[in-house]
Amino acid sequence: MIIANQNEIARLLSTIFPPDSSEKFAESLLGEIAPHAEKMNLRERDILIRQGDSSFSIYYVMNGRFHVMTEQPDGSTTVVAEIGPGEPIGEIQALTGGVHTANVQAATDSTVIKLSQRAVEIIMEKAPETVHRLLKTARMRLLRSQLAILLPSLFDSLDDEALRDIQGKVQWHHLRSGEMLFREGDPGDRLYIVILGRLRVTLEDSKGEKIINEVARGEIIGEMALFSSEPRSATVYAVRDCDLVSISQPAFDEIIKKYPQVMRTITKVLINRLARRNREVPSKGSVTNITVIPASYNAPVHEFSVRLSKALSLHGKVLHITGRLVCDKFGTSLLRDPVPKETLQVKLAAWLDEQETKYPFIIYEADPSLSPWTLCCLSQADQILALAQASDTPGYGPVASSVLPSVTRATCSMVILHPESETLPSNTGEWLRSWNAVDHQHVHWDITSDIERVARYITNTSMGLVLSGGGARGFAHIGVIRALREGGIPIDMIGGTSMGAVIASAYALGWDDQKIYDETKNIFFINNPLSDYTFPIVSFFRCRNLDRVLENSYGDTCIEDLWIRYFCISTNLSIAEIEIHDRGSLWKAVRASISYPGIAVPVVKGNHLLIDGGVLNNLPIDIMKKRCRGSVIAVDVSIEEDLTVNYPEVPSPWRMLWDRVSPVKKYSKFPNILDILTRTAELSCINRKQQTIVDADLYLRPPVDNFKLLDFKSFDKLVDIGYAYAKEEIKKWDN
Repeated sequence: MIIANQNEIARLLSTIFPPDSSEKFAESLLGEIAPHAEKMNLRERDILIRQGDSSFSIYYVMNGRFHVMTEQPDGSTTVVAEIGPGEPIGEIQALTGGVHTANVQAATDSTVIKLSQRAVEIIMEKAPETVHRLLKTARMRLLRSQLAILLPSLFDSLDDEALRDIQGKVQWHHLRSGEMLFREGDPGDRLYIVILGRLRVTLEDSKGEKIINEVARGEIIGEMALFSSEPRSATVYAVRDCDLVSISQPAFDEIIKKYPQVMRTITKVLINRLARRNREVPSKGSVTNITVIPASYNAPVHEFSVRLSKALSLHGKVLHITGRLVCDKFGTSLLRDPVPKETLQVKLAAWLDEQETKYPFIIYEADPSLSPWTLCCLSQADQILALAQASDTPGYGPVASSVLPSVTRATCSMVILHPESETLPSNTGEWLRSWNAVDHQHVHWDITSDIERVARYITNTSMGLVLSGGGARGFAHIGVIRALREGGIPIDMIGGTSMGAVIASAYALGWDDQKIYDETKNIFFINNPLSDYTFPIVSFFRCRNLDRVLENSYGDTCIEDLWIRYFCISTNLSIAEIEIHDRGSLWKAVRASISYPGIAVPVVKGNHLLIDGGVLNNLPIDIMKKRCRGSVIAVDVSIEEDLTVNYPEVPSPWRMLWDRVSPVKKYSKFPNILDILTRTAELSCINRKQQTIVDADLYLRPPVDNFKLLDFKSFDKLVDIGYAYAKEEIKKWDN
């Protein structure tokens, strides 16, 4: 290393820094900087900066070239950027703090000027335009290095030279939050790769905007149009500020011609996207930035953020950012000034972008007021968690929900905190309406597993349980739930059809295994709700007993007030559609879901009739998959084959009536009208079931085929069968 005299250094500096306003000012500034700078000569392969080191110096390349290389977990290195004459090195760490995220190695014999920490401080104080340019350069270099890191994961069959060739063919784009990338019907002339940020894919229908997909860092969007040459099939806009690259149709054709193996990656993306579309399963996209805001005055945002950080750390590295941390790092103006200085904004943006490349999860803790920092947190959000104390009044808090649309397009979820109590939540519907929240989580403040449930929701690792209908055979669900609890498998969301809706509701109410057993047995075995026969004009049973028993068991509980998220389904007979019940009266929803046609009286909703959900979807895996962020366990107690007969012909009604009193029962096993009605109601869902079970991560089918739909007297036997079967299957799954 050779250290030059100050005159030579001043001369070299003058080639780096153009005059800001006047030659006199530039000369005086260079004179101040020169004593704190030095010239360094490096040989090829010398290391200038090591990954993981901290430094407050900036280096300017005078001649030669440097490679920026990241170390991979397997010990290998990847060149993510090349730096040549006139370009800075290490500027983002010097200006914003932190450690270096890559090695910088001389690719040839090279010369640099090193600006010490004091030199950097002088530039920051007296040359804000230079700092501004440096930060913009640093941010662009960060984005280019991220592109270099992402491309190998997308096109793993290409060598470094081919990847650099692709990098040279891309165009860069920046979108502000809410800005459109393209609209449905626009020409499909290029594909895009998200480098930083988050996009939302939507369609417009008669009900308004329908979210189809969300696209996160490292994902491809818009590739389908390059093959079909058709207009865009959906609208795509930025959830938050996004940086993307695009590859035009001509560039794409050239890439495919030179590197045909790229087609394998694009084909994979297309197949996965088409498979999700055919099954109507949306992609959630990975969530990086989680913003926690106070939805009520007593919400403990800091304490919750700390505990959530700990729970999230089970899934990856977490950075918890507060306003105080940012102000200590960049100055107090972020808390005081409504609009921070432009240089400070750029500096903060560059630092936040860098953190996003280093941490899988970042928690932005908003202030307990609508401060500039709170607005910054909202603008960075992939997911907003609106935190409320259950004891507070919905709709009253330090941050109004009305401010969200003007700042962010991120979806909002409620997290409602409760003291350790068995008392069911209340007023959840008001919280959801006041915040226009897409979903919610009820959390016991002192129960760690509840915080972990929120973390699983964020990381798309939630566990959903869906239970089929099947009449009395559904009692096997009770045994399955017991086996799942004993196996330590968490259930974050639960839903079902018909009897599955009943058992699922019991779990969502927070009942333990014994209470689920006792209450279900009380409803269907002890109280015998299907005992009020009536003249079979609408149904065989009047169902007044059933209504009374359900209303006594559930009271005025609303579905949204259950401890975990729940849904059940019924069939809207009037419009031939599935009705999903996830809000409103629990007992009425369950009653509609178990209204077996011909057996139970339909439920009236408005001017529509609702009957058993099993008529259209007896095992709603597809619905659970759309709502649950993660894996789905499905329990099926329906019968594949039923009503087989060994008779040469159908006996007359009189013959079958005689069998009831005759000691010789020749036709006693021939299906009666109830058997035929119930089997007919199951046919459509049995035919479509094979299309949906593919979405189940664990499919359980307890051996209950020998039990009849109304065989309530076999309650204990069915519970035991479900438990024994599930216990063995869970062991296999764990292995």
